Amino acid sequence: MYIHEACKYITQIDIISDGDDPNNPPLELNFTEFTAKQRLEIIDEIPLTVLNRLVSVSDKVQEIESKLLDVTLGEEVTSIVLNSAFFT
Repeated sequence: MYIHEACKYITQIDIISDGDDPNNPPLELNFTEFTAKQRLEIIDEIPLTVLNRLVSVSDKVQEIESKLLDVTLGEEVTSIVLNSAFFT
């Protein structure tokens, strides 16, 4: 679950190693250039502590999204459901 959630939010990973020159840019991995399988393999190598922080941010985003899409009509609360077909 964590890995799939992380794949939704990561667009780029900057790799900085100990001893790297701070004046040189880090190695950048652009996730749009990878297949879904490759993304999962990359995410699988990220430490769990980093993924936990990412998932907690994801949870907050989903909570905000839910609040924005819940509409009160009179005394009834209705949720607006969006699916990908809406954008095609």
